[in-house]
Amino acid sequence: MTQRQLKKYRSDRQVLLFQSIKNNRTLWAESQLERDSFRYLEYLEDVVAFEEQPAQFAYLDDRDSQRDYTPDIKIINQDGVEEYLEVKPQVFTKSRRSKERFNHLRALFNEVKGVDYSYLTDSVVYENKLTENLKQIHHFRKLSLSKINIKHLINELGKSPSFGELIQYLKTVGLVKKYALSVLGHQIYKFDYKQELNEQTLLSLSEA
Repeated sequence: MTQRQLKKYRSDRQVLLFQSIKNNRTLWAESQLERDSFRYLEYLEDVVAFEEQPAQFAYLDDRDSQRDYTPDIKIINQDGVEEYLEVKPQVFTKSRRSKERFNHLRALFNEVKGVDYSYLTDSVVYENKLTENLKQIHHFRKLSLSKINIKHLINELGKSPSFGELIQYLKTVGLVKKYALSVLGHQIYKFDYKQELNEQTLLSLSEA
């Protein structure tokens, strides 16, 4: 499998931007699902870095035709292992031909590069309240935590406060709710991102 770097962005696709703190740069996406996938990976604990449209590969498909293929995303896990992801609505992964093409490419990536290749679908990215929660906390992550004594906050709240307790503590130091969301955006505390975020939501202190 021959690899070569892409020379330019494709001009026939809409470009959407996502500011990634994890990667310390702005990423571009060709669809809303791709941009929401970036946000999902931004808060996925096992992923330490990810890159959009990482490289283009030339290969023979399962019908021996010459093809070029660019994975949507390359991720690097905590153990240093690379993986490639194809972002796609789940409905487009179910046909017989889609499965044949996917299985062929997955086998090639595994055999030639020794990496995993898989789908990341809307059924994962939009599960329950996941995207809604991540949009909210990522928006307020831009707020500086310099006004908060994080060590004192943790000493006061412990390892598993509720979101309501976090809000009330910050009120005592003159800060409004958006700073509580910023604390979650910076992942000082985490929670089950798939569930509704309200004042009863239990948080857990990040181990990082």
